[in-house]
Amino acid sequence: MSCGCCSPLRARYKRLVDNIFPDYADDGLVNANMQKLIYYAATSPEKWDRIGEYLAYRIGRDLNRSYPRYGFVIIGMEAMDQLLMACHSQHLNLYVESYLKTVQKLLESPEPDMQVRASDSFLQFAQKEEDVPAYHRRYDFFISRFSQMCHFETNDPIVTTKIRVSGLQGIGGVVRKIENEDLAENIWSPTHMDKIIPSLLYNIQIGDYKAGQGRSQTPDLSNLGDQDCKSPLQIAEDTFRKLMGRAGFLSIRAVMRPILQHLDIHQMWTPSDFAEHTFQMVMFSIQQQVNYIIIEMLMAHLDKKSGDTMVRVGIATVLSRIFTSRAIDASVGPSVLETINALLTHLRTSVEQAQASRDPNPDQQRYHEALLTALGEYSSSLPNFQMIEIMMFILGKAPHQVDSEQSVDSELQHMLLKALLTVAEKFVPVQFSTTFPITFLSPLLDKLHSPDPDARLLVLRIFQTLIDRKNNLEKLEQPTVEPRSDLLAQKPNFNKQDNTFFLKHGEKVYRELVRVLRGETIGVEFLEHFYTTVSLLLLECNSDENIRMQLELIGEVQELATNNDNKLRLSNANKFALHATCISLLSILSFVVRIPDIFEYKDRLVSLRRQLVPHLLPPLEEDYSPDLDPALNVETALIDLEPVRSALRDAGRYTDKQAGSQSHSLRNSRASSPSTRHSPRNSWIESVHVQRRPSSVSVSSVQVDVDSCASSPGILRRPVNVEVTFAEMKRALAEPSMKEREIEEKGRKQLQEKFQTASFGELCELTLANRNTETLYQCLADIYSRGQFGGGTVYSDMGSRKSSISGVSVSYDTTDLLSPVKGVQKPIYEEYFPELFTY
Repeated sequence: MSCGCCSPLRARYKRLVDNIFPDYADDGLVNANMQKLIYYAATSPEKWDRIGEYLAYRIGRDLNRSYPRYGFVIIGMEAMDQLLMACHSQHLNLYVESYLKTVQKLLESPEPDMQVRASDSFLQFAQKEEDVPAYHRRYDFFISRFSQMCHFETNDPIVTTKIRVSGLQGIGGVVRKIENEDLAENIWSPTHMDKIIPSLLYNIQIGDYKAGQGRSQTPDLSNLGDQDCKSPLQIAEDTFRKLMGRAGFLSIRAVMRPILQHLDIHQMWTPSDFAEHTFQMVMFSIQQQVNYIIIEMLMAHLDKKSGDTMVRVGIATVLSRIFTSRAIDASVGPSVLETINALLTHLRTSVEQAQASRDPNPDQQRYHEALLTALGEYSSSLPNFQMIEIMMFILGKAPHQVDSEQSVDSELQHMLLKALLTVAEKFVPVQFSTTFPITFLSPLLDKLHSPDPDARLLVLRIFQTLIDRKNNLEKLEQPTVEPRSDLLAQKPNFNKQDNTFFLKHGEKVYRELVRVLRGETIGVEFLEHFYTTVSLLLLECNSDENIRMQLELIGEVQELATNNDNKLRLSNANKFALHATCISLLSILSFVVRIPDIFEYKDRLVSLRRQLVPHLLPPLEEDYSPDLDPALNVETALIDLEPVRSALRDAGRYTDKQAGSQSHSLRNSRASSPSTRHSPRNSWIESVHVQRRPSSVSVSSVQVDVDSCASSPGILRRPVNVEVTFAEMKRALAEPSMKEREIEEKGRKQLQEKFQTASFGELCELTLANRNTETLYQCLADIYSRGQFGGGTVYSDMGSRKSSISGVSVSYDTTDLLSPVKGVQKPIYEEYFPELFTY
């Protein structure tokens, strides 16, 4: 039993609590008595709840007076904080209820200092770890009150800053406390997120945030000075990052929804600086495995805002900034094509709406550019093989047939080609075979025949971007007869994969390019891009086949320029520009092959044109003088390709089209014939030197030593020259002349053609006719028939016998010589080619 006026009759814990308060509030907490109270609570843990209730009663009494004694309230809260730090985790539930009720009373006080003190106390409570979760404890009041404090506004900026900082710190404490407990999921409910997220974003929004600095981490508040720690912007960003970092797969959508709502309500999508800053913080704070959900929600939000173009521009800009920051791993989450398809769907919808309105809208154009930028930035984060798939996917979305230049399909095709160009600019080309698979090359070449001239230019720009591996594109802006010396060309026949690609598809590419010149009205801009594309093809693949194709292209374009057919839509200005393009392409070819004869021929031709027909030289012009005669002196100044071919043949850089096609067809036939794939070496060629190509063996790569082919039909053995003089030695050491090379090449072609076209029986007759009267085989047969080795039947079981003659190991078939069976005619292949068979 206790009495209020007689302290010895009161409970001991009450006396200890009363003794910590001084007579005057200015004296502060009595530390000696405070230590006694802490010791008593530690030794009597069952008293924690009573000590807390009595302390809460004392603080509430001083706080609810007509003239509140705030000094004693501060002393009481200091005592409660020390008791909280001294309380062990297993007894914390006995004390914490009174503690939180006291903090709640201080937060309800109109005095700003009491609210600040309550926030500091709650932060200390949030840092206290508990072993047993409190299932009955809820923090709804604290979340609501701290959120209100984040929006506090008075005429005194100092007080306003203090209250807002306290509210932000309180929200950070709530997040930290609930996240560490087993019941942490209750903080991610929409009711709480709708209060916490707007409070944090509001303080970031009104603060002096730096746009574009969202990816930089906010400094640790413990390392900042007092002035920096009191900044609402710093605390709000730090709390926001920590909150986003704790959001998992199930809770990230609950956090993102109020962010999007806040940006919509405050119209922060236009301009998009704050939205970009916010999502930079989001992307660099969340867990890596959930970042694709952000993209999904932004895409869905973009669908909802179909009526406001400027908002869509802001959302698309935010998407492009997210992709630019490399904060997202494109390989995580849904398939890449789903994201690309969503962007393309928005692009298609926007184009259709713009065509339906018929009114030019600059906002729609900005929206298109923002989507294209987002598409390019997203693609740049992908590996090369996926970018190829994306380009094929985009090309597949383009309309196949475009009727007119003003149709919706034409505009959509133009926009998708721009999207394709955006992706191509992020692509890093390595080899033509991987950059241009046939499923991508053929549809892209088909787009060259679009009725829209801008679409044709875009196709050429796509080709140039995907071809250019040595950064020559900027050096080939306009046709010229003097190419820049800093152009980088590939080594002759260096890349076998690219050479094979041009052998298969080069003629198709050049054929489609010339077909555009024949069928469509061309302008100077198209010819300049045409020149750039063809020049890049030669600089990137310096192969013999490509050089031949380029010469054929120059010949076809020149023939087109000299053609007077009325069916062609070529004006005199077009023809002059085509002649200038041809001489520019010849200049590039001479620069690449670096053969003096071609240099000399090109210089002579350029000088001649300057004197007679200067309008057939670059630069290209849209309009030429009407007084120019299109036929005057043109025949004299035309390009003669035969000297160029001769110079290339002398240098060994020219491959005839017929030989190339024969080798190509022979390779295909061999690859498709299972019977000849594993066939033995032909017996009529004794000395063969094979140079293997990358994938197969072609006939043109087989060099036959004609002098040593005794069994080759139609080839005579050279007589031995016994007269060895100085002139003969000099002739032997000198390189063969052009005539001798042609004779040798002609003989080799005849031999190849003979063995490719002759039947098997004809080949056998030719081989038998050129065989000596008595061969080594016949000599051996005569030796074995004499029976010196024990009779004719001893060796009847012998399959083959080896004899060493002059150190050469040779296998001979003797089965038919010693066999007792007579009168059986051997097959023709066994008669003429016995060394190919073993028994």
